[in-house]
Amino acid sequence: MNEKNPKDFFIADLRGEENPQSVIEQLAGRVDYFCLGSSEMYLRSIYTLGLMANKLNVRLMIDANLSDSPQQMFLWGEKLRNSNISMVTIQCSAGLESMKAFMASIKKPMADEEAKKRPLVFAVMIPPYMEESKASVLYTSAPQKLRTFSCWVKESGVDGIIIQPNYLKQFDNKNYAGLFKIVSLKSACSLKLTPAQAISYGANFVLNQFPAEDKETPYVIEEYMKKILQ
Repeated sequence: MNEKNPKDFFIADLRGEENPQSVIEQLAGRVDYFCLGSSEMYLRSIYTLGLMANKLNVRLMIDANLSDSPQQMFLWGEKLRNSNISMVTIQCSAGLESMKAFMASIKKPMADEEAKKRPLVFAVMIPPYMEESKASVLYTSAPQKLRTFSCWVKESGVDGIIIQPNYLKQFDNKNYAGLFKIVSLKSACSLKLTPAQAISYGANFVLNQFPAEDKETPYVIEEYMKKILQ
């Protein structure tokens, strides 16, 4: 793992930050990927967020958890496909037709340069913020639903999934070849992993809180980056 650069896989979780742009400005250059919550999408507009990402030269993930009718999901795809947002999340619970409508919209034929800007789409099977006890109940009490969600992930053509580390091994590369996997380490779960361990388990990206500089008690970012790889 030591040869891997955290900038290649680490997503700084800024959901709930009062002033995420300030944190991004502090960490830009050290971290490439930043995750914002859906509230930011509604407060600022997708276009404004795209401009911010371009100006600061960072990649933004919007944890939008989109779940709506096929018609509305298609419209969301229209708004996001050329937005300069790098990643966006949708809910499996929206249903297969809604997932397919979103992907059909976001993958509509575009000029080469425009196509490069379309976001990667990650399906949320179990919200990463769900308590471990509730997530376990969901997996044991509704295995058929989760198997269905797994099929929808394949059928809809989404680019990846976001999931808790406990269930990462269920999405092996043999059965889910080419599927990007984001693991959230913020959630309470029995399997405690470091970012480096999550990558070794097969995750492509790790979503976790990242410390901002504190003027009164400066945090040594370089030391934190080293810990990520342990």
